[in-house]
Amino acid sequence: MRLALLPLLWAPLALGLTPPANYINTAVARTIELVGSTTQITTQYNIKSTSNTPGEYYLALAGVGEDGPAWYEITVGGKEVIGKTIKAYVSSCPGGRGLMNREAPTVAIDLGDIKKDGSVTLSLTYVLIHASTPLPASIEQKDAQYLIWKSNSTYVDSWYPSDVERIKIRQVTSPCPPSDRADRQVPITQDSIYRNSSQDLHSRLGPH
Repeated sequence: MRLALLPLLWAPLALGLTPPANYINTAVARTIELVGSTTQITTQYNIKSTSNTPGEYYLALAGVGEDGPAWYEITVGGKEVIGKTIKAYVSSCPGGRGLMNREAPTVAIDLGDIKKDGSVTLSLTYVLIHASTPLPASIEQKDAQYLIWKSNSTYVDSWYPSDVERIKIRQVTSPCPPSDRADRQVPITQDSIYRNSSQDLHSRLGPH
């Protein structure tokens, strides 16, 4: 089994109705696991406050104009938290005017009592159904099988600037073991890794 990646890049929108710039993502690590008809995505954010009263952290669940996941789990410092769904928009028009406004699925997260330069770790996990497709749809047993994973970007959507990002796309397969040694079956993983640094990273949703 091999992995075929077809990233569909789009330029970030620079202006719009966005959260205040009270946080910075000092590091973002995302792992995308392709397992048959399901895709599990786990993203860890190392977050630093730039204010003594930063307020809630706006966590983007998807990009502009995309649907949010049907199920997701958020933890802060290892403890599960419940986010508050909000309406946050980006726009290509100054001041957020015009018909180009589009919503990015977002939840507001209480990070607790965090002061300027304080840091916290947030983790987001969600599952997508039928997000990857086999190519070709059917094969002979001896033929190579590929998976197509379509993404709007090789960046993580966020309302805040990020210093460093690392995205790992992992395909998990389970080869058929010899019939007399079924206990020897182990998953095989193949990874594709994307790294982005501060020289080409900025907020993917906000104007900062």
